[in-house]
Amino acid sequence: MTGVHFAPETQGQRRVQFAAPTRPSQMGIITPANTSTANTPVARTQSAAAMNAAAETEYLHNDIQLHDHAKLSEFQDLCKSKIKKAHLHQFIEGKPWTGESDKKLIHELKLACGINSALKDISQKQLHKTIETLVGKIKPDYTLGTQGNYYKAHKHLKTADSKRNGDHSLVTATNGQVFSLVSYLTKEQSRTFLDENHIALNSGKVSIGKGGHGNVKVAQSFTNLKQLYAYKKIKNIKDGMAELQATAGIKDAYGLVKPVAFAHIKQHGKEATFIFYPLYEGGNGGKEMEKIQKCKTDDPAAAKSIFKKTFVHYLESVINLHLQKIAHRDLKLGNFVHSNVHGTGLTDFGYAQPIKDITECTGTPGYLPPEKGTDKYTGLTHDAFSLGRIGLELKWGQYNVQDIEQPHLIIQGKPITLTFDKDNNIKGLDLKALFPQGLSYTTQDEIIAGLLALDPAERLTPKQAINSGFLRETAIKFGSEHID
Repeated sequence: MTGVHFAPETQGQRRVQFAAPTRPSQMGIITPANTSTANTPVARTQSAAAMNAAAETEYLHNDIQLHDHAKLSEFQDLCKSKIKKAHLHQFIEGKPWTGESDKKLIHELKLACGINSALKDISQKQLHKTIETLVGKIKPDYTLGTQGNYYKAHKHLKTADSKRNGDHSLVTATNGQVFSLVSYLTKEQSRTFLDENHIALNSGKVSIGKGGHGNVKVAQSFTNLKQLYAYKKIKNIKDGMAELQATAGIKDAYGLVKPVAFAHIKQHGKEATFIFYPLYEGGNGGKEMEKIQKCKTDDPAAAKSIFKKTFVHYLESVINLHLQKIAHRDLKLGNFVHSNVHGTGLTDFGYAQPIKDITECTGTPGYLPPEKGTDKYTGLTHDAFSLGRIGLELKWGQYNVQDIEQPHLIIQGKPITLTFDKDNNIKGLDLKALFPQGLSYTTQDEIIAGLLALDPAERLTPKQAINSGFLRETAIKFGSEHID
């Protein structure tokens, strides 16, 4: 999820007509965009007849608002804003910017100036020259494609009283939705965002987390700014297609976070895929881990309750994926996300595969099972083992559980210290040797141990874990569909 910087100061691009933003459709076929660049001429002059024509304005609606005795610099700033709005209007309409568009905009600006008394101290000739110069200088910078449209905000167009205007770039996805990309916030925008959405985003460059291809950022619906999304900007369309294809075979189910829209964009010799997801404003599992740790000292019972609730949600998500005969193979706290609106979700299906197609072990070092590289390896038991590692991290409040200098678990009064390989993968527990009479799975440590069993045949499955004596009651309260 890494950003792409497109070259500024270029003309709008032409292409085959793209679906209007309000038109409902499906996400569409996952294929690269097909766009071509075309330079557009800039019109410089207008005839007197055209100037005096009483025409309905498309871009301005005769809206040139200035205080009395306005200065030329103030008029220039206003013109810059109106030119950008005209470009945006054409983009939202899904139309290319042409030489005729320049002529129409120049005409409308001149017409508006002619009826505005606030500009009486400036000659019409000077106003007209300013308009023609600015329209010629400020080129539209958007591309229209068969797999998405992209409008680049001109953040470099500074006004007299602003260091940076804080405008957002826009993406029209293949389903017609228009997204405003919140990649940068002014201090005022940051305060407004907190007041309106109850989400704290720092001013400056905005990022809400890391993903498989870089930073995860925030987007807003262009038509409803309170409708928030998370998005990834993947600089290689091939990688973007791979991520989309990873979720294409996953059916909707509780706890499985899938894209709501996407766009493939090619502009100025560069390409990017934008993928939009529901926004899980509560952050990832790392924040849940911190929450549990904060409660441990003051309220151990509350910490235990949060652990149970969190772990049940994680298990529920994984069970729903496994029921589709798909293994995730990269379970970790960073890939579980939380929201007061959407609940708990599992993300990042880059390593997910149908069980029947899995031939080798892959994933994040530290979360790999001991049977990796052997004929005992399966994607399902890999996920179960990763959940054991996650449970251990939630218990201890740290990712680097290999650095803990005391017994990791205490089961039936017996202290258990785990061992690790050179990549910090847990080597697993020989449950038969350690507990020949078996485990009851009525405690936190027993659940973790069961998921970390050395022998994959003895390892707890996620469904067995959710039905255990330790978690069953919490799962019932949650309304789990997987209670036996």
